[in-house]
Amino acid sequence: MALKRTCKIFLAFWLLFCAPLYAAEIVDVRQEIELGGKIAVGLEKQYGLVHNEVINRRVTGIGLRLAAVCERPDLPFSFKVLASRQVNAIACPDGQIYLFKGLVDRMPSDDELAGVLAHEIAHIVSRAAQGKPPAVKTPAKGAANDGYSWREEYAADAKGFELARAAGFNPYGIFVAVDRIRLLTDKPKGSTSHPAGVERMARLSGAARQAGVFPQVREDGDKGVLFQGDWRLEIAKGTAGYKPLYRAWLLAGRLYMLVGEESPIAAGFRAEAADKRADVYYNEIHLFTVYPSDVPGSGAKNVMELAGRYVSGLALWADDVATPAK
Repeated sequence: MALKRTCKIFLAFWLLFCAPLYAAEIVDVRQEIELGGKIAVGLEKQYGLVHNEVINRRVTGIGLRLAAVCERPDLPFSFKVLASRQVNAIACPDGQIYLFKGLVDRMPSDDELAGVLAHEIAHIVSRAAQGKPPAVKTPAKGAANDGYSWREEYAADAKGFELARAAGFNPYGIFVAVDRIRLLTDKPKGSTSHPAGVERMARLSGAARQAGVFPQVREDGDKGVLFQGDWRLEIAKGTAGYKPLYRAWLLAGRLYMLVGEESPIAAGFRAEAADKRADVYYNEIHLFTVYPSDVPGSGAKNVMELAGRYVSGLALWADDVATPAK
């Protein structure tokens, strides 16, 4: 009798408190999928889809790699490219993410594109998209969805940074992506839905410091500077769409990823001539390329001499300041 009474009490408790929550969760997911489907139909009707297999495979591959480590495995994530030159991305609440081709074309590296997709996945994971369908009637000059608060955008940047890092992408890729978008779309005080890019970059830098990502990077005039403790390494020139700051960010990210794999030693860095350029490696891992355009003003006679200077600088980093990643 006591056992039967206990079971009845437990059943009554579950029906009163747990069942409504469980049912609400099911309804929420169904509502998300239904709402997302409606938005997706509208987007594809308005803009059309890109049917380039190479582009679609690239976007989907990066997106699924990020989705695999996110906190919403219950959502049927999909990634598509809209046939528009707009610099924009839209996250539907059911896990469907749309990038505009104008945005994809401006993200040449997978690490940058991963930063964009991670930001959009972060919106979905945080449920910020629930009940807030993106505005698609006019070009989104903020380069992302209208309707999010600045706080939600900062949170999506920080979460996207962590998501890209967890998926094995260069953690500084999102820095390059956000800055590219900033230069294309920024307003000094930000828009109603997106804060000014300078403030976003400052907060991203704070997220990197808090996460223990090193070396850090700063801009010094026209130079990109990697630094950690008293160690510093300057990149003075840009090339092929990458200004010095971008090259510094991506090199810093590769060094951070390198430390995550092992404790680097000075002897592992080397330079190798390749056509008219010189490539810098750690063992077989490519880190950086020195181009002929980097040589003038550097004091070096050629690309190999300049690459040798980078090798020496990186060897000092390995000896003096590189420590295992947290």
